[in-house]
Amino acid sequence: VDAVSSEAAIIPADVSLSDVSIELGYGITRRLNAVGGKEIQWSTSDEKIASVDSEGNVKGVDLGECVITASNEFGKRAQCSVTVKKTCYITVDDGPSSYVNSLLDALKETDAKATFFLVGTPYFPAVKRMADEGHTLALHTYRFHSYRDQYVYFTNLDLLNDRLEEYTGIRSNILRFPGGSGNSFSEPLNMRRVINGAHDLGYRVFDWT
Repeated sequence: VDAVSSEAAIIPADVSLSDVSIELGYGITRRLNAVGGKEIQWSTSDEKIASVDSEGNVKGVDLGECVITASNEFGKRAQCSVTVKKTCYITVDDGPSSYVNSLLDALKETDAKATFFLVGTPYFPAVKRMADEGHTLALHTYRFHSYRDQYVYFTNLDLLNDRLEEYTGIRSNILRFPGGSGNSFSEPLNMRRVINGAHDLGYRVFDWT
């Protein structure tokens, strides 16, 4: 029995991947999971198109196609085709506005998703439709005063998150500052304190170019 068990233990295992093909955008990373063997080695057919690290995280580098290979200690391997395409990220600030349903209709028609950075407007109930249709809901401010008082600003964010939870059942930690983190109307020291406070509270801060 021991001899049979030992022979079975060294039978080369095949490798299988969680995906056989994936699409990525510039700078976007996606994890591939491999099963089979104890030591998985990762490689890419073209580092200029997509890279892969030792954990199977594949990152889009440039437009094109390449192949990611996972190999185990027995020489068995599995491959995943990677296509890197142009990606457009749609973000909408200072809404919902009176145009929200027309905008959502257009996004639905083109099967596109957007991130909405919300403020407290009379059209706020539209966040329910945004959530139902798979868009990302994020925070701007409920009512913007200034960055001179951190307490006032973060109280506004809590109020906005409370209202978002009321309509959708979710809370968001995605944040875009009114005017951006590098705005020209606030004192740099005040802004730095607010930015640090946002990170300390677990917010993910996004700007734009």
